[in-house]
Amino acid sequence: MIGGDSSESGPPFIGLQLRRWYISDIQKMYEIMVGIDKMVKALQELR
Repeated sequence: MIGGDSSESGPPFIGLQLRRWYISDIQKMYEIMVGIDKMVKALQELR
């Protein structure tokens, strides 16, 4: 899946759509991780 576009089967726009969903999922995961990191730091400051 991660690699050259020439090996992808089907129309190229399907790959582009999947890539957009994949990127948006990464952004959501990053935002969640940043939120968790902030919570952990806040808890450490409370101690």
